[in-house]
Amino acid sequence: MRIQGVLLYTVLFAAAVFLGFILLFGCFPESVVSMGGPTEKGTYITPTELSKKIGSSDVIVYDIRPPSEFTKSHVSGAINVDSANLPEILSNLSDSKEVVIVCTCGVKASEQAKKLVSYHRNIKYLYGGMAYWSTLDNLIIRPLWQLCP
Repeated sequence: MRIQGVLLYTVLFAAAVFLGFILLFGCFPESVVSMGGPTEKGTYITPTELSKKIGSSDVIVYDIRPPSEFTKSHVSGAINVDSANLPEILSNLSDSKEVVIVCTCGVKASEQAKKLVSYHRNIKYLYGGMAYWSTLDNLIIRPLWQLCP
């Protein structure tokens, strides 16, 4: 009985932290509720799916967050770009390359995927953005000073 109580409190605490994070960073409800499926033309990729593709030459990850956020943490191998430059970048890419757009919560990346599908047919956005990616202990690059106490 005691173990079940501890487990229940742990789950409730984790849920409270997650909801607090969502409310604090404004990732709710757009990124959580509206991201239940594919966008109108683009589709999403889950953090688990993306983590399996990291390092592949067939996938290019573009992070559209501000450079200050990108330097704090980003998907391994991601390229930080201004979203205004994406049409030009994508028009020069082969459609055989899978393009993944990353933002903080998935909202801006989803919007960009909808807009940019005319420039590149194989475009996806990261479901939940870096907020969801970082909760899953995926490959995140952080500056050394953040790793060492």
